[in-house]
Amino acid sequence: MKSISFLVFLVLFLLATGLNSPRAAQAHEGAGTGWLLSYHVSGDLTLQPDQSLPQWMEAKAVKFPSLDGPAMTLMSVNNSTYAVFLVSRTLNSTEGSGVVIAFEGAGVNGSDDVWSTIDGKQVTPLDPTVKTRSSIEHGEFTATFGRELESGNFVLKVGAPYDSFVKATSWNNDTSLDSINLDSLKHWDFELLPPIDEYPKLPIAISAALVGTTAIFMVYETRRQSH
Repeated sequence: MKSISFLVFLVLFLLATGLNSPRAAQAHEGAGTGWLLSYHVSGDLTLQPDQSLPQWMEAKAVKFPSLDGPAMTLMSVNNSTYAVFLVSRTLNSTEGSGVVIAFEGAGVNGSDDVWSTIDGKQVTPLDPTVKTRSSIEHGEFTATFGRELESGNFVLKVGAPYDSFVKATSWNNDTSLDSINLDSLKHWDFELLPPIDEYPKLPIAISAALVGTTAIFMVYETRRQSH
Protein backbone atom coordinates (compact mmCIF):
# COMPACT_ATOMS: atom_id res chain seq x y z
CA MET A 1 0.00 0.00 0.00
CA LYS A 2 2.94 2.32 0.65
CA SER A 3 3.99 1.98 -2.98
CA ILE A 4 0.47 2.94 -4.09
CA SER A 5 0.53 5.99 -1.80
CA PHE A 6 3.87 7.05 -3.19
CA LEU A 7 2.62 6.60 -6.76
CA VAL A 8 -0.46 8.72 -6.07
CA PHE A 9 1.73 11.40 -4.49
CA LEU A 10 4.09 11.39 -7.46
CA VAL A 11 1.26 11.76 -9.98
CA LEU A 12 -0.35 14.62 -8.06
CA PHE A 13 3.01 16.33 -7.57
CA LEU A 14 3.78 16.21 -11.28
CA LEU A 15 0.36 17.62 -12.07
CA ALA A 16 0.90 20.44 -9.59
CA THR A 17 4.32 21.41 -10.89
CA GLY A 18 3.13 21.14 -14.49
CA LEU A 19 0.50 23.80 -13.86
CA ASN A 20 3.24 26.26 -12.98
CA SER A 21 5.33 25.65 -16.11
CA PRO A 22 6.35 28.67 -18.23
CA ARG A 23 3.67 30.28 -20.36
CA ALA A 24 3.47 29.32 -24.04
CA ALA A 25 4.66 32.80 -25.05
CA GLN A 26 7.88 32.29 -23.12
CA ALA A 27 8.48 28.99 -24.87
CA HIS A 28 8.96 30.82 -28.15
CA GLU A 29 12.44 31.77 -26.96
CA GLY A 30 13.57 28.21 -27.53
CA ALA A 31 11.95 27.99 -30.94
CA GLY A 32 15.09 29.10 -32.75
CA THR A 33 16.44 32.34 -34.16
CA GLY A 34 13.50 32.75 -36.53
CA TRP A 35 11.35 34.63 -33.99
CA LEU A 36 11.34 38.37 -33.41
CA LEU A 37 9.38 38.85 -30.19
CA SER A 38 7.98 42.17 -29.02
CA TYR A 39 8.17 41.98 -25.24
CA HIS A 40 5.46 43.57 -23.13
CA VAL A 41 6.42 46.57 -21.00
CA SER A 42 3.96 48.29 -18.66
CA GLY A 43 3.48 52.03 -18.89
CA ASP A 44 4.37 54.55 -21.55
CA LEU A 45 7.05 53.82 -24.16
CA THR A 46 9.56 56.33 -25.48
CA LEU A 47 11.05 56.71 -28.94
CA GLN A 48 14.34 57.95 -27.53
CA PRO A 49 17.04 56.03 -29.48
CA ASP A 50 18.81 54.61 -26.44
CA GLN A 51 18.80 50.86 -25.82
CA SER A 52 20.08 51.36 -22.26
CA LEU A 53 16.64 52.64 -21.22
CA PRO A 54 14.69 50.41 -18.78
CA GLN A 55 12.05 49.57 -21.41
CA TRP A 56 14.66 47.53 -23.31
CA MET A 57 15.98 45.55 -20.34
CA GLU A 58 13.93 42.40 -21.08
CA ALA A 59 13.91 42.70 -24.87
CA LYS A 60 15.85 40.16 -26.94
CA ALA A 61 17.66 41.39 -30.04
CA VAL A 62 17.93 39.42 -33.28
CA LYS A 63 20.61 39.96 -35.91
CA PHE A 64 19.90 40.97 -39.49
CA PRO A 65 22.62 41.08 -42.17
CA SER A 66 23.41 44.52 -43.57
CA LEU A 67 24.10 45.23 -47.22
CA ASP A 68 27.56 46.60 -46.48
CA GLY A 69 28.79 43.91 -44.08
CA PRO A 70 28.33 44.90 -40.41
CA ALA A 71 25.42 43.15 -38.77
CA MET A 72 22.53 45.13 -37.33
CA THR A 73 20.30 44.15 -34.44
CA LEU A 74 16.56 44.64 -34.13
CA MET A 75 14.34 44.33 -31.08
CA SER A 76 10.85 45.39 -30.10
CA VAL A 77 8.66 46.14 -27.08
CA ASN A 78 4.96 46.90 -26.70
CA ASN A 79 2.53 48.01 -24.01
CA SER A 80 -0.58 46.44 -25.62
CA THR A 81 -1.48 49.68 -27.43
CA TYR A 82 1.83 50.91 -28.86
CA ALA A 83 4.92 49.18 -30.25
CA VAL A 84 8.49 50.40 -30.65
CA PHE A 85 11.23 48.82 -32.77
CA LEU A 86 14.91 49.61 -32.17
CA VAL A 87 17.69 49.13 -34.74
CA SER A 88 21.35 49.32 -33.82
CA ARG A 89 24.60 48.95 -35.80
CA THR A 90 28.09 50.39 -36.08
CA LEU A 91 28.19 53.59 -38.13
CA ASN A 92 30.25 56.75 -38.09
CA SER A 93 28.04 58.97 -40.27
CA THR A 94 24.46 58.87 -41.52
CA GLU A 95 25.48 60.20 -44.93
CA GLY A 96 24.85 57.52 -47.54
CA SER A 97 23.30 55.23 -44.92
CA GLY A 98 19.87 53.77 -44.43
CA VAL A 99 17.70 51.38 -42.43
CA VAL A 100 14.57 49.65 -43.65
CA ILE A 101 12.02 47.44 -41.88
CA ALA A 102 9.39 45.79 -44.09
CA PHE A 103 6.27 43.88 -43.08
CA GLU A 104 5.34 41.12 -45.51
CA GLY A 105 2.11 41.73 -47.42
CA ALA A 106 0.85 44.35 -44.96
CA GLY A 107 0.75 47.25 -47.42
CA VAL A 108 -1.65 48.30 -50.13
CA ASN A 109 -2.90 45.46 -52.37
CA GLY A 110 -0.71 42.90 -50.64
CA SER A 111 2.52 44.87 -51.02
CA ASP A 112 5.01 45.19 -48.17
CA ASP A 113 4.55 48.00 -45.66
CA VAL A 114 7.93 49.73 -45.54
CA TRP A 115 9.40 51.80 -42.72
CA SER A 116 12.71 53.49 -43.45
CA THR A 117 15.26 56.02 -42.30
CA ILE A 118 17.77 57.24 -44.90
CA ASP A 119 20.60 59.68 -44.22
CA GLY A 120 19.27 59.90 -40.68
CA LYS A 121 15.84 61.14 -41.80
CA GLN A 122 12.41 59.54 -42.00
CA VAL A 123 11.42 59.02 -45.64
CA THR A 124 8.66 57.50 -47.73
CA PRO A 125 7.30 54.98 -48.49
CA LEU A 126 6.35 54.88 -44.82
CA ASP A 127 3.22 54.29 -42.79
CA PRO A 128 2.10 57.88 -42.03
CA THR A 129 1.34 56.97 -38.41
CA VAL A 130 4.89 55.75 -37.76
CA LYS A 131 7.27 58.03 -35.88
CA THR A 132 11.03 57.58 -35.94
CA ARG A 133 14.11 58.99 -34.28
CA SER A 134 17.82 58.24 -34.70
CA SER A 135 21.20 59.13 -33.27
CA ILE A 136 24.90 58.32 -33.57
CA GLU A 137 27.10 58.08 -30.51
CA HIS A 138 30.60 56.62 -30.25
CA GLY A 139 30.34 54.97 -33.67
CA GLU A 140 27.00 53.31 -32.87
CA PHE A 141 23.89 54.18 -34.87
CA THR A 142 20.51 53.70 -33.22
CA ALA A 143 17.09 54.24 -34.78
CA THR A 144 13.63 53.74 -33.33
CA PHE A 145 10.29 53.28 -35.08
CA GLY A 146 6.99 53.42 -33.19
CA ARG A 147 3.25 53.42 -33.85
CA GLU A 148 -0.06 52.47 -32.30
CA LEU A 149 -1.10 48.86 -32.84
CA GLU A 150 -4.57 49.49 -34.21
CA SER A 151 -3.96 52.47 -36.47
CA GLY A 152 -1.98 52.89 -39.66
CA ASN A 153 -1.76 50.77 -42.77
CA PHE A 154 -2.30 47.50 -40.89
CA VAL A 155 -3.39 46.30 -37.46
CA LEU A 156 -1.06 44.47 -35.08
CA LYS A 157 -2.74 42.16 -32.56
CA VAL A 158 -1.16 41.17 -29.27
CA GLY A 159 -0.68 37.42 -28.96
CA ALA A 160 -1.21 36.68 -32.67
CA PRO A 161 1.73 34.95 -34.43
CA TYR A 162 2.75 36.45 -37.78
CA ASP A 163 4.65 33.95 -39.91
CA SER A 164 7.59 35.21 -42.02
CA PHE A 165 6.37 38.72 -41.37
CA VAL A 166 9.36 40.96 -40.64
CA LYS A 167 12.40 41.59 -42.82
CA ALA A 168 15.02 44.29 -42.35
CA THR A 169 18.44 45.48 -43.40
CA SER A 170 20.73 48.50 -43.32
CA TRP A 171 23.55 49.97 -45.37
CA ASN A 172 26.30 52.56 -45.42
CA ASN A 173 27.25 52.47 -49.09
CA ASP A 174 24.79 54.86 -50.79
CA THR A 175 22.39 52.06 -51.64
CA SER A 176 19.07 53.23 -53.10
CA LEU A 177 15.99 51.97 -51.28
CA ASP A 178 14.30 51.26 -54.61
CA SER A 179 17.16 48.96 -55.63
CA ILE A 180 16.69 46.59 -52.66
CA ASN A 181 14.88 43.33 -53.35
CA LEU A 182 12.97 43.04 -50.09
CA ASP A 183 11.83 39.49 -50.86
CA SER A 184 15.47 38.39 -50.87
CA LEU A 185 15.95 39.47 -47.25
CA LYS A 186 15.63 36.99 -44.43
CA HIS A 187 12.06 36.76 -43.11
CA TRP A 188 11.39 36.46 -39.38
CA ASP A 189 8.27 35.28 -37.59
CA PHE A 190 6.87 37.96 -35.30
CA GLU A 191 4.68 38.15 -32.22
CA LEU A 192 3.63 40.87 -29.79
CA LEU A 193 3.71 39.20 -26.39
CA PRO A 194 0.93 39.96 -23.89
CA PRO A 195 1.57 40.74 -20.20
CA ILE A 196 2.91 37.66 -18.45
CA ASP A 197 1.80 36.93 -14.89
CA GLU A 198 4.82 35.25 -13.34
CA TYR A 199 2.73 34.03 -10.41
CA PRO A 200 -0.75 33.16 -11.73
CA LYS A 201 -3.15 32.77 -8.82
CA LEU A 202 -5.32 29.93 -10.15
CA PRO A 203 -2.51 27.42 -10.88
CA ILE A 204 -0.92 28.17 -7.50
CA ALA A 205 -4.25 27.59 -5.72
CA ILE A 206 -4.81 24.32 -7.60
CA SER A 207 -1.25 23.21 -6.84
CA ALA A 208 -1.74 23.93 -3.14
CA ALA A 209 -5.01 22.00 -3.12
CA LEU A 210 -3.40 19.00 -4.83
CA VAL A 211 -0.46 18.97 -2.44
CA GLY A 212 -2.82 19.30 0.53
CA THR A 213 -5.02 16.46 -0.72
CA THR A 214 -1.95 14.28 -1.24
CA ALA A 215 -0.71 14.96 2.28
CA ILE A 216 -4.12 14.12 3.80
CA PHE A 217 -4.32 10.92 1.75
CA MET A 218 -0.87 9.79 2.90
CA VAL A 219 -1.63 10.52 6.56
CA TYR A 220 -4.89 8.57 6.26
CA GLU A 221 -3.17 5.59 4.60
CA THR A 222 -0.40 5.60 7.18
CA ARG A 223 -2.85 5.56 10.10
CA ARG A 224 -5.06 2.93 8.46
CA GLN A 225 -2.17 0.57 7.90
CA SER A 226 -0.87 1.05 11.47
CA HIS A 227 -4.11 -0.41 12.95
